[in-house]
Amino acid sequence: MRSLSSLGFKHLRHRKGRSALTGLGVAFGVAIFFATMISNATTEASLRTIIDDLVGRADVWIASPGFEKYDESDIAGVEDLPDVRAVVPRTGHAATLARDDRGFTLVGTDIASDREIVDYELERGGRLPKPGSDELTLPRRLADELDVEAGRAIRIEANGRTSRWHVVGILENRGAGRVFEGRFMVGWLEQVQRATGSGEQVDTTLLVLEPATDAAQWIDLYEGELDENLAATEPGTQGGTFFQILAATQTALLAVSMVAVVVSVFLVYNSLSMALAERVQLYGTLRALGAERRQITRTVVVEALTLGTVSTAFGLGLGLVLARLLITTMEGIFEGDLSLDTFTIPTFAILLAAAVGIGVTLLASLIPARRAARVDPIVAMRNTQALASERRLGRAWILGVALIASSIALSLAGDVAFPFAMAILLFPLVGAILLVPLVLRPLGTTVGTAIAPIARGVGKVSVGHLTKARTRSALTLGILMAVLGMILTIGTINRSLGDAIIESIDREFGADFVVSNELGSQDYQPLDARTLRRLRNVESFETVSPLTFHTAQSETEDGDDADIFVDGADVDAFFSVRGFDLVSGEEDQVREGLRDGEILLTERTAIALDAERGDVVVLSTVNGREELRVTGVYRSANFINLAYVDERVARRIWGRTDPAFIEIDLRPGVSLAAGKTAIEAALAGLAFDLQTQADFEAEIRKEFNGFFAPFWAVLAISVLVGLLGIANTLAMAVLQRFREFGVLRAIGVGRGGVRRMVLVESLTMAGVAFILALPLGIYLSSQTIGGVGAMTGYEATWRFPLNWAWYVLAVAAAVGAIGAALPGRRAARIEIVEALAYE
Repeated sequence: MRSLSSLGFKHLRHRKGRSALTGLGVAFGVAIFFATMISNATTEASLRTIIDDLVGRADVWIASPGFEKYDESDIAGVEDLPDVRAVVPRTGHAATLARDDRGFTLVGTDIASDREIVDYELERGGRLPKPGSDELTLPRRLADELDVEAGRAIRIEANGRTSRWHVVGILENRGAGRVFEGRFMVGWLEQVQRATGSGEQVDTTLLVLEPATDAAQWIDLYEGELDENLAATEPGTQGGTFFQILAATQTALLAVSMVAVVVSVFLVYNSLSMALAERVQLYGTLRALGAERRQITRTVVVEALTLGTVSTAFGLGLGLVLARLLITTMEGIFEGDLSLDTFTIPTFAILLAAAVGIGVTLLASLIPARRAARVDPIVAMRNTQALASERRLGRAWILGVALIASSIALSLAGDVAFPFAMAILLFPLVGAILLVPLVLRPLGTTVGTAIAPIARGVGKVSVGHLTKARTRSALTLGILMAVLGMILTIGTINRSLGDAIIESIDREFGADFVVSNELGSQDYQPLDARTLRRLRNVESFETVSPLTFHTAQSETEDGDDADIFVDGADVDAFFSVRGFDLVSGEEDQVREGLRDGEILLTERTAIALDAERGDVVVLSTVNGREELRVTGVYRSANFINLAYVDERVARRIWGRTDPAFIEIDLRPGVSLAAGKTAIEAALAGLAFDLQTQADFEAEIRKEFNGFFAPFWAVLAISVLVGLLGIANTLAMAVLQRFREFGVLRAIGVGRGGVRRMVLVESLTMAGVAFILALPLGIYLSSQTIGGVGAMTGYEATWRFPLNWAWYVLAVAAAVGAIGAALPGRRAARIEIVEALAYE
């Protein structure tokens, strides 16, 4: 009995096919969990790299609220503060080459000081601009795009002015050459300010402190010495909003990947339970020969541990491959903002994924091991115990009800911490799987009756076996139900939020055309001053509505500073092309309030600032603090904090008059084609971007659907795990009914009939899984939509996509058919004589 544990290894070798199917399920669960963590770490590291490329070795970042430009005089004397070694002011302007609409950013900086914090790696033969010269350098990526090389003279249009420059060097596409995605040209600050007519304005100022100086302490001591409208922060805190979006995406991906892990737990449990049923006589004999219960338990646990270790090792390797695919999809989500060129494999991810893989197999083995140890030797040797355990209804459904009830209670509690938010989604999944045995018999009989004619004459036999082997069948279709339920959940979220966004766009952005100047990496830069004048002279336009773009900060109810994006509008023109779903205030009141210098907030912004109609909000701007009364609040699907003021208020606060956007409505009878031609003719020679509302909607829909690509990739792996579960169960069913198939063959059932019997059983499981997935998907999607509404401040309408139900049914049918292929082929090839002699 000393070597009894070795039976576990022998069992794995004896049933290679089943062991392989179960092991693959665990490996896929580990792989997708591991790949998700790698993808999350790589994405975050890439974002950190972008920030490092921008600020390099700087210790302090000085900027105005909302990163508006400010005068150099506002930082006068900062170089005299203690421990300041270098001061690096920077400015940037959207620019193009003369008669070329491909945009880039024209950067001005103190290059001598800038080299203290970033690495300017030049190609051989090039150099950096000399002080006081009209010289530029640019990255190789932009040089190739614009066909510009060192030694060439170029003309640049920026801020409505044209200036002549000489290119003296090309930067490598690394270090400083990656800033703004490599779409910039850099020269000395004074020359860029002169060429753009921006006076002594800068965007940011970076400080290099003396070695061993603590940046956080320095900021606490000396931030008060700066102009009251400037704030000093550590560079690593930049990108806060972007990191929040990234964190939300990572959390959601991790939650979905956990579905594959949960499915793996039940797959291992089901496999070991089937093995127990198969070996019940063996365990009973061992007990009769004197084996102790702990030895039987150890045998099952060793088998699970071996399976889990090997599968986890394979899953970690597979995870590296899947991570590459996930990272590619993440690049699509953050297109234009992230460059995922750093593949990061955190040590904790390896350890956690390994712990999950081995842990789930051990966890899943506990109940089968306990049952194996409690086998009654006398009953087991008659092989009646296994049959009874397959048929009787256990008490696990009670735990299932408790888990679902807990999820509902947590959802009704309102805002909950992250672990409890995860429980709201995972508890129903596990609970629903545990409830399947309770409803399998009636549902299986109903669905099976409809599918049985596929195997004429013997189809009902398969359905009968399915409903009798309740535990084995219930867990298998429960696994598939969880996967199908998540597909329905993600599809419903996609449809509901996507429709809400498009409806919001239809309502808010009613103009026929939008003219903008989104060039390079600095979006929302003002249009050329001539743009608005030219468009207002076009007779075929009914309304020309300019919008200026500004940024500010305001204190939230939690005491944090929130970025507020403020548009200045011509109120009358604005309301003629826009529509608002007002939740506070009437349209006439809101319009009159804007004329009187008040502010219109989105519901998200109002919630963040804890403000209602009539309240006063305080905006911190580059020119000081402004108090504005709230004239109204409207519902919007926009995920940023957005507000509107009258253009006169915007001019008073920010001092800018050139619009970032111009919305155009055509006169009745003027076609879109004619309107486009008129705009292009009016703006000939000026850089601009033109979109119709349909173009804008298509772009938003494409970006929104692209956001879900990683989720579909994760769920695709979960579908594979479900497929392995069905194949494993059917393989076991064929083995248990080996003699029965031989008898059927002997009485005239052909090989095709046997294959169709297995197919009926598989499709019945898939059909029941689909029916049960419908309420599960409805519940999970409604909970998620509500959570997104609470997070964004926008209550989207839950819409169940009926077309998605058909897609999911097709997936279920495909999984059922594919899962039955190999077991059905094996059953059909059973030799009659061999089967009749089988004991």
